[in-house]
Amino acid sequence: MEILTSPVKAIAKAKKEKNLGKSIGVLVVAALLFAIATAIGMIPISGLAQIGAESAVGIFFLVLVGGLFLGWIVKIVMTTLGGVGKYFEGLTAVAYSSLPISIGMVIASIASVTLAQSPVAGMVVSFVFLAIFGALGLAILYRAVKDLFRTDMITTLLGVSIVYLAMFTAIYGSAVWGLTGLFSTLISGSLV
Repeated sequence: MEILTSPVKAIAKAKKEKNLGKSIGVLVVAALLFAIATAIGMIPISGLAQIGAESAVGIFFLVLVGGLFLGWIVKIVMTTLGGVGKYFEGLTAVAYSSLPISIGMVIASIASVTLAQSPVAGMVVSFVFLAIFGALGLAILYRAVKDLFRTDMITTLLGVSIVYLAMFTAIYGSAVWGLTGLFSTLISGSLV
């Protein structure tokens, strides 16, 4: 809970303890909360309970594996830019910043479902909580990267921006190549 109430202290404590298990635990909790948000978000869609459960399991593993991978990418980028740190620092920054975002997602999904009769109210409440917890998560990411890799704010900004750009490029590129392969398979008739 200290990650939400006093993130600077939580980051300083993590830096001092260097407990990789705790960082993985925080990431597991965030992945679980994202999965819960997914399951709750599927409630209004009647008849899709099975798909909702499968989606929640998929989201859990996507966030967990994605967080572990993203921690490694953060480590590579920040040490290349002159920061001092190892995988622990990258994973901790990613895990600690994921927690508030996952809590915001749970609250937003609950608001969306409970206010389903008034979709505009559900969107407004969801927006407010996602904005608050999203901003907190991003601020924690910047602060954790800055403190854990011992860099200045400009290097931190540059490093986190590179990570975001690299992830966007990877997602976009893999989607384009995947769709290109799918379309070529459909056109050649071998999928049908």
